[in-house]
Amino acid sequence: MKTVIEAALVGDSHASVMIKSGEARGLEFRRAIAAAAPNFIGAEFTTAQDGRTRFQISSLRQDEALFGAERTERFARKAAKLDVLFRQAFDLRLPIYANVGMTAIHFVRDLTTAAQANGQDGTLISARIARAAARDYIAGYLRFYGTLVRMAPQVTCVFGPTRFLPENRHIWMAYDQVMAGHLADMGIRILDLRSAFGGDDLLLDRRYYKDPGDDLVHANDRWGLEVVQAIRKDLAEAAQSMATDHI
Repeated sequence: MKTVIEAALVGDSHASVMIKSGEARGLEFRRAIAAAAPNFIGAEFTTAQDGRTRFQISSLRQDEALFGAERTERFARKAAKLDVLFRQAFDLRLPIYANVGMTAIHFVRDLTTAAQANGQDGTLISARIARAAARDYIAGYLRFYGTLVRMAPQVTCVFGPTRFLPENRHIWMAYDQVMAGHLADMGIRILDLRSAFGGDDLLLDRRYYKDPGDDLVHANDRWGLEVVQAIRKDLAEAAQSMATDHI
């Protein structure tokens, strides 16, 4: 039996795990809007001549000289599908749950790799410096979320799997803190499930690792299903809270 969750899920490959896991158990989002993370990096929403909001991938992914004709055409087709799904979600006035930019792994890798390229030990980057770097790093994501806030009745963000190395934990947490703080300032709710899936240090518990085939980045289908179930519960509680407020 299929159960439709009256919300849109927007996200990257971690959202794809959620979608696949939920659908295997009969839980489907009204709109599932997922794509590999590069599709959202540098992406923006524009206003078309008809006044409608349109999704557009970054100009970099439109560069045929860089990617070749076949790949840029593939990127364009994916962007067109995302554009349709976003417009449908906006027209339906669906609440949105999103994880775009909510997994720190690329930030941690970029920051530590840059330090190493300069002959420094990336693990020695302080939390203060990491927070300052994160504020610049997330600027594009915040613009993306600004449109979601404007177009949806409610936006809630969900963290991806916390798969940091112990020596990089402070950098990962610095990113999460900065991202969550800025989103909260925009009126976006944070559904923080990190402690539910990890220990006191918030590192993802091994029971959520893929086995076999763990890639040190993603979580398994059990994680995906439990996130979907948590979203479903959160959505019901939010609806109940709104109904109570109007009594």
